[in-house]
Amino acid sequence: MLAGEVILIPMGSCFTQPPFYSPHSQVSTQD
Repeated sequence: MLAGEVILIPMGSCFTQPPFYSPHSQVSTQD
């Protein structure tokens, strides 16, 4: 689950928002 989100979403967000770990962390926890 994490790998999928960390690869699909950050693919474009990581470049603009390096701290994408935080926002996705919450989503993954609930998801």
